[in-house]
Amino acid sequence: MALALVSILIFSPMFAVPTAALQQVDALSLTSPLPELPAGGGTFYIYASLSTPLGYAPLPRTYLVVSSSNSSVLSVQSGALLGSGYVAIPVIPVSPGAAVLTVSAPALGLSDNLTVRVGYAIGYPEHLSVEPLPPDMLYGEKGSALVELVDAYGNPAPSISGMQVHMYEYPYQFVSHQATAYVSPGSYMTYTQLSAGNLSGSAYLIGSAQGLSSSSPVNVTVGRTEPMLRVTVMPSSTYYGSAYYVIALVQIVDPSGRPLVTNSPVQVFLSSSNSDVVEPIHNYLTIPAGSDHVWVEAEVTGTGSANLTAQAQWFLPGSATPNEITIYGPSAMALGQTYPLVVAASYAGSAVSEPYPVVVTSVNPGIASPSSINTTTYLNYNVSTENVTALGVGATLLTASSPYLAAGSISVQVYEPGTYMGNIPSQLAIYGPSELINGTEAEFYVQLLTSYGSPAPSQSPTEVLVQFHPAPGYVGSLPSPVEVQVPAGQSEAPFNVTITGSGSLTMEAFAEGVQPASMVVSSLSGVAPVQSYLMESVVPSQPVIGAQPVLYLYLEDASGDLVSPWTPVNVTVMGPGFSANATIPAGGFYAEIPLPSFPSSTSWYLVASSGQLGASASFNYSYIPVNLTVQAISGMGRPVQGLSVRVLSGGAEVATVTTGSDGIGTASLPPGQYVVEFPSESTPSQGMSARFESTPNGTSTSVQVNLTSPATVIAYYQVYYQVTVLTSHGVANGSGMFPEGSVDIVSVRPTLILGFPAGYAFAGWTGTYQSHSSSVSIVIDSPQLLIANWRVDWAPLYIAVAVVVVGAAAAFVLVINRRRREVDVGPTV
Repeated sequence: MALALVSILIFSPMFAVPTAALQQVDALSLTSPLPELPAGGGTFYIYASLSTPLGYAPLPRTYLVVSSSNSSVLSVQSGALLGSGYVAIPVIPVSPGAAVLTVSAPALGLSDNLTVRVGYAIGYPEHLSVEPLPPDMLYGEKGSALVELVDAYGNPAPSISGMQVHMYEYPYQFVSHQATAYVSPGSYMTYTQLSAGNLSGSAYLIGSAQGLSSSSPVNVTVGRTEPMLRVTVMPSSTYYGSAYYVIALVQIVDPSGRPLVTNSPVQVFLSSSNSDVVEPIHNYLTIPAGSDHVWVEAEVTGTGSANLTAQAQWFLPGSATPNEITIYGPSAMALGQTYPLVVAASYAGSAVSEPYPVVVTSVNPGIASPSSINTTTYLNYNVSTENVTALGVGATLLTASSPYLAAGSISVQVYEPGTYMGNIPSQLAIYGPSELINGTEAEFYVQLLTSYGSPAPSQSPTEVLVQFHPAPGYVGSLPSPVEVQVPAGQSEAPFNVTITGSGSLTMEAFAEGVQPASMVVSSLSGVAPVQSYLMESVVPSQPVIGAQPVLYLYLEDASGDLVSPWTPVNVTVMGPGFSANATIPAGGFYAEIPLPSFPSSTSWYLVASSGQLGASASFNYSYIPVNLTVQAISGMGRPVQGLSVRVLSGGAEVATVTTGSDGIGTASLPPGQYVVEFPSESTPSQGMSARFESTPNGTSTSVQVNLTSPATVIAYYQVYYQVTVLTSHGVANGSGMFPEGSVDIVSVRPTLILGFPAGYAFAGWTGTYQSHSSSVSIVIDSPQLLIANWRVDWAPLYIAVAVVVVGAAAAFVLVINRRRREVDVGPTV
């Protein structure tokens, strides 16, 4: 089976990677889009994929065998299905409880299981909900409170026979109201009147009815002040055009921080206290009628400290001023080992566009000390790193500081080697609801973790003691200490707690040999609030080349339970270069939005908001880019400049890299599987031709790369250069394309050309090569141009003149002699 798995992965284009990498791609991963599935909520999907060093990766086409440990809690539609990619496995939540979903891929020899939690059924009255309208009242103002019957998820749940609801006010008489309200049969809501008194303060309204849990206490404030503006800067910047930009949200809120929708347009003036650091793109903005906010952009123009301030008539101003240095590194180290530290500077939660000098110090250098304390510098948009070495057992604090930004620090604990690494438990965690209802029982968990925060299964049963300590203002008795056992082979165990007091208390968990954990829990005087909070999750959780991520948006109440809305909830998702709308349907539980396969920038901040809820969810969808370097070398070992090399993913081109004068080109890409495609033949420059020969992997022009860390791909080319021979007389030989390093013989014939009145004689070569010889041998290492030069040869004219002169002289002598003979002859008789 192992051999079959290796064969499948080797011959799959997605997994043509070195053997060391193949050994890591051996896990099947199951992911649920929601933390808890609702009973009776229809069909949901659990996603199956491969777990790789990069995160998630698609499955090859294969059969999956599916089963549930408890079909009365969770049933599966089919015991087997054929699929590929990110396979969606349909499941049906039936009733509250937990069930283990097991999925295996027999052809791959892989399997995984996932514990799926199912919540309570919907549609039955479980408790009351009270909502004051408005929640803030002026002196003497009249209003009302909406009373609703809701199920465990906050859905409207109609009464069958009608119900009498009693209303109470606590603690003072700031608001008067009716003593009772009646919900008619078949209805789920009614109103009760409110009337504000003449005193400033807050009152809590509580509703109760026979057979239902009481409503959570809701606050009504009397004597409210004017609303204010709030400025929130998103915690990452984006780069487009030629500058860095930050995105900010300007919002109207009441004194308690809740969003307020304006009935008429509100003009806002946005200013910067230092335009050399950040400058708004537009100073004047308008919050439209029917909205509570407006999105703005500001350009990061430099480094330093500055305030973004929003002002409007009739509103208190708001501003944002965060700036900081952040340092990341291990919380635990082995003695004698060296680890990397990562330092990042940010302005207003966003990466700076210019370098900051940063100094990293240790309060106890004998425990752990950075290797170069005064040289750390944060450079454009990329974090900088340096090493820290564990020198002694104990604890220390590492601090990164800058003269311009707030300092950041991390605590580091140094252990003896082998006492904290791997899956060995190093610390405890305790988690559960942060708010409990007075007199009700809630479930909590203790968990064993490694020093890096990952679950650590216990080698033997581990006894954990949970104790309770009151916070200031807590009234009532404390729960008794709880003893919890984490079974061998497990990392967590549940326990139940009931609080009969009111206020806040601290829960502390202790176990031998590990660091303790604590958690603050608040006790309420009624049931948990049903105000919905917008939540999100992404599958897969990190960008991977070739994957199609899906954003899931859902609602939770204050206790972390899923909420199904009784009317559709419209949600808007916004980010740099991306926007989308979705609706969580009435009676449904989530909306899904497809996202691009990877962000347009390395840190992609998205915000999901709903005006109906006055709530938003925000998250980073980001990756750390990896450098992919291509290098072209000729047969003579010289760099080949000007080659255009394509980088593909999933058959689509994602980058083009051009080699420079050193024969090297680099692309910064998200981690993933790529194909580097070298040209088979190219003419990078005039008079030059490069023909592909090989790479270290063979003679194919395509090379597959599993880009998990910086990688270099080398190609070898045979380079040819053009030799051009020109002459205005005679015939020149030696022109053509010749391999680099070869020898070319260049010649011209004849070297003397007769003519009248003048001829021509060869005078030598000029151009890229100079010589007086008519035949030369040149070594080809670049394009060559040789021009034959000729001089005028007057020798034929001189010979012709000489012949004419000699002929003329001879003719003259002949004439003279003839005349003499004629004179010497006497007269005749």
